[in-house]
Amino acid sequence: MNVKEYSIEEFGGVIDGFESATIPLSDFRHGAHLMVAVTYLLELSFDEALLRMRAGLKTILARNGIEGYNETITVFWMKYAQSFLSTATTGLTDVELINVLLSKCDGQRLINEFYSSELLSSQEARQRFVEPDLKPLPWGDA
Repeated sequence: MNVKEYSIEEFGGVIDGFESATIPLSDFRHGAHLMVAVTYLLELSFDEALLRMRAGLKTILARNGIEGYNETITVFWMKYAQSFLSTATTGLTDVELINVLLSKCDGQRLINEFYSSELLSSQEARQRFVEPDLKPLPWGDA
């Protein structure tokens, strides 16, 4: 798998763009989402990081006229990032952590090991976190 590695310049731009809700959707791909998640999780409690991520995502989607927010997907990736951080090698910079995390997950496809597309696209999964239907999550509660 060819994983994009981020530079310190890109890192700052993604975080600033997310915070101001000005990041173009074309630049806010999976890696950028995880970059924001890790940044928040390093600075805040899980609950605070999730609230901030949720609010930012909803703002960006609304500014772009999109009604696609999915609570289950957001919580899944936040829990995944938190689990990674709990076992990550100390002494890495935030950018190095992001790049290691991205090299360990199979892009967006990882979630499909746990959730069927039917469940993920359901109204229930969009509105609240639902447990997976294919196999249990490998980490404990957030």
